[in-house]
Amino acid sequence: MPNRIRSLAALTLAAGTAAGCANFSSLFPSHEEVFTPIAPTVGVARVQGKDTTWVLTGTGYELTSTNRALLPSVQTALDGAATDFRAYLGGDPPTVSVVALQLKRNQRPDTARVSQIRASGAIPVFVRLAEQGRGMAVGMNSGDDMLSVSPVVRGWMNALASAPAAGAATGTTNSAGVPKWLEVAVPSLIGGWSDADILSAQVGLHPDRIIGLRSIFSGQRPPDDSSARARRDQDLNREFDRRGREGNRRDYQSARRNPKDLPALSGAALWDAEAVSITNYLASREGRPFIGTTARALMNGATMDAVLGGAQMVPRDVDTLDRAWRDWLATQAEAIKSR
Repeated sequence: MPNRIRSLAALTLAAGTAAGCANFSSLFPSHEEVFTPIAPTVGVARVQGKDTTWVLTGTGYELTSTNRALLPSVQTALDGAATDFRAYLGGDPPTVSVVALQLKRNQRPDTARVSQIRASGAIPVFVRLAEQGRGMAVGMNSGDDMLSVSPVVRGWMNALASAPAAGAATGTTNSAGVPKWLEVAVPSLIGGWSDADILSAQVGLHPDRIIGLRSIFSGQRPPDDSSARARRDQDLNREFDRRGREGNRRDYQSARRNPKDLPALSGAALWDAEAVSITNYLASREGRPFIGTTARALMNGATMDAVLGGAQMVPRDVDTLDRAWRDWLATQAEAIKSR
């Protein structure tokens, strides 16, 4: 076959092959079509001038944000927290205003914006959206969106405490306020990352440091030291990291396996750990509704000794409860030491 004929045949074959490939590839979606992110559809737009705010209501909250992408993860977290709130406190949580703000890695909160939100009576909630990993396809993220619902749970409890009692005159309340130990413990337990067992282990491994339960129940919490206050912004980022980064998850699991390696607590951190521990202890022995009964009784002016008078599974006075709880902590500590 002459060279010219062979060349023409090759060109014809190449053209046919290219056309066939084009037709074949058209049967499949492109990379961008597969991995295009789905825009959130939740929330109702509220327009004021040139500004648009997205609003979403649910049980116990009215959620707003200028970033619509934040709403789905906050909605899921708050709905879950409301379910836990009902289990502990009984009934739906009071409705509070919540403002979702995005906080990127290593970013500090805008204190002026946060102050403005709080001054309006709303509760700021920081959200870190899942990050796209290097080399990952468009629209694919590593990890999950992260946030803490603890500020909202505290808001629910404070709203519950300030609500007028049945039969009370409009605008009045007989509440003594939320007991400090429950203000610390309940949001931690409902938040899902309280690590109550780890905190109990830290307390039990150092019995000489334990603060008596009468001090816990009376609300005599030591003040935070200045260095702790200065670290609050960094602590927020570290908390997100602890939840979301694979390496820190391994550290967390390691801490669960070896609580004896955790440092001894003192001051406000020890007080908070004990508040979570005793609340978890009471809930595990008497059932979670007992925490709601206790909270309401104390808000109405009852003493903890009077509350314990109605207990079925734990001692019925604070001093005996203190000894039983310490014995339980010692048992936990011995189990850890023997590992």
